[in-house]
Amino acid sequence: MKIGDYLVENRHITLEALNKALEIQSRNKNQRIGEILVEIGSISDAGLHKHIKNFLKDVIDANLGDWLSQDEADKFMAEIRSLKKNKE
Repeated sequence: MKIGDYLVENRHITLEALNKALEIQSRNKNQRIGEILVEIGSISDAGLHKHIKNFLKDVIDANLGDWLSQDEADKFMAEIRSLKKNKE
């Protein structure tokens, strides 16, 4: 799943906003979809970063099951959270 689809599916932006952003992106391939969504006012910069973080967490959680047992995945995520907490 792409971030734009995730934002629409979770009702953070409208499908119309995504389509407009994709149209703009088709003319400027170097610009990221999130940047465009912020520029056109469909989402705030802070909101975009929050939802990207949640999107990545969901992707990691979903894909860990392909490589690890549930216990291994839980331990891995606990270790990541611990490392993050120690970094702060």
